Amino acid sequence: PCCCSPREPITGMAAPASPTRRVIIDTDPGVDDALAILLAFGAENIAVEGLTIVCGNGADICALGANAKLLARAAGFPDVPICLGDAPEEGAEAVQDIPVHVHGADGLGDMATKYGRSEADRSGFDARSAAQFLCDACDAAPGEITVVAIGPLSNVAAALVARPDLPTLLQELLVMGGAAQRAP
Repeated sequence: PCCCSPREPITGMAAPASPTRRVIIDTDPGVDDALAILLAFGAENIAVEGLTIVCGNGADICALGANAKLLARAAGFPDVPICLGDAPEEGAEAVQDIPVHVHGADGLGDMATKYGRSEADRSGFDARSAAQFLCDACDAAPGEITVVAIGPLSNVAAALVARPDLPTLLQELLVMGGAAQRAP
């Protein structure tokens, strides 16, 4: 037989089921984060416990939250908690306007309205702040929550200020980081 022919499965040797990882995604939902969020919702071994929203791909925290609502709804999880971080102070250096050349005017490649984002999506968020939600989730399930931070780290920082012991309550903190410009 050819070395590339399909093989018969070995009976009684099922692949071990991978455990479900409970995650909170801390995000500034632009097109890049949208892909990560949708992939996480679709993964069989990931349970998305909530989305915490941080300014980064735009300074309008409610617009970013509306993008998160649209993504959760599109993935079939309209009831996942979505918690807003603190809105940036006027003129905050770390916050930028939406990089329209990358994310479009709506932050989702100018496709948000086409796929059902409405003005109603700009309200009705979980009453807890993003930092409080992170702390509450980790308190409720010590050692079980992984925070996946794919935006600026201000929500994580605020949670650490509120709960300096937060690292002992997390299973893991995964950070997507990088820079587009070098420091002078």
